Order: sequence, then C-alpha cells, then structure tokens
Amino acid sequence: MLDGTCARLSQLRDLGSYAAPLRRKAIGFLLNRQRPDGSFTELPAHTVSPEAPAWVHPGEVSSRLYLTADCAYWLDHELGRGRPAARAADYLVAHIGADRRLPSYLHAHWLSVPVLRSYGYESEADGFVWMLASRLDGLGPTSLAWMIDVLRDEVIAEEARLKLGGLQRSDGSWAAEVGPDRDVETTLQAIRALL
Repeated sequence: MLDGTCARLSQLRDLGSYAAPLRRKAIGFLLNRQRPDGSFTELPAHTVSPEAPAWVHPGEVSSRLYLTADCAYWLDHELGRGRPAARAADYLVAHIGADRRLPSYLHAHWLSVPVLRSYGYESEADGFVWMLASRLDGLGPTSLAWMIDVLRDEVIAEEARLKLGGLQRSDGSWAAEVGPDRDVETTLQAIRALL
C-alpha cells in the first residue's frame, strides 16, 4: 500500500544511512505506482483492508489527492526536485477549488505545502498554510506532530509546537486521537516534532 509505504519512510528516516537501501526500495515502489497524470491511488478495492482509513480507498478523488500529496512529499524529500514530484504537484494544483482548498483531507494540505513550494506554486502553498493556521485549535497531538514534522520550516510550525506542548499529559505522554493503543507512537512523534 502507498499509505503504508509512506508511513514506513517516515520511520526509516530516523535510522539514517542504515536504512538507505530500504528507503531506496520504497521510493522505487512509489515511482512505479505513479499514474500517467501524475497522481497516485491504491489498487482496486478488493486489495484494501476494510479496516483501512477512508483516505486510502481507491476510486475517491479525496483519497487520490491525499495519496498524491503523501507520495509526492516523499519523492521530493528523498530524491530532491524531479519530474515525478513535479507531475504530482501539477496534478494537485489542477484540483484546487475556488475556495483555494483541495477536495480532500486536511493532512493532504500540509503534505502538499512543501511539494508546491518546490515547484513554484508559492501562492497555492501560502493559501494552504493560512487555511491550516485557522484549523490548529481543532487538531489533536498526532495531527499536530505530523504537521510540524512536514512543515518544519513554515511559520505555522512554531504555533503548532506551542499547541502540541500544551497537550502533553501529566505523565509526560500525548494521547493519540485514534485511541490509547497508539499513545506511544504519538508520544514519539510529538518528541520528534518538539526537538
């Protein structure tokens, strides 16, 4: 799955050069799954688990935009500027609505910002950042940590760090939005975001 591969790339990044062969293999997988129009989508529905989050289900524009933003982010991050991520950026921009948003999930927007900036779509990226700034109060620790990790160089990251710090529990942990079985993962993500 594309979503799972991108999640593992995030984890492998912490292992440095030790994980370089695994990262190269994952990037190769992403490159092979890009569609001619620059987008990314999961395989047909029968290969996606019923427990999978809504944003990975094939056939939905919202999930295609999220997966395109996620895959483009990692291609740009791992390979630097290049044609595959540029094609994905063009695809994302073509789907921005009159409200200056993607018809997709909030996390598709923060994943898009660095990609759009890399390929000259500054005003579109700025529009996403402004929209995200207005939504910070509604984000939980997992989302804030993820957004900070992706938007580390954006001004919004500092305000998000303050909000994330304020959500730390008295025992030092952060509560995952999806339930207590993910608290350790969320706490590790929060620590990374605050470093």
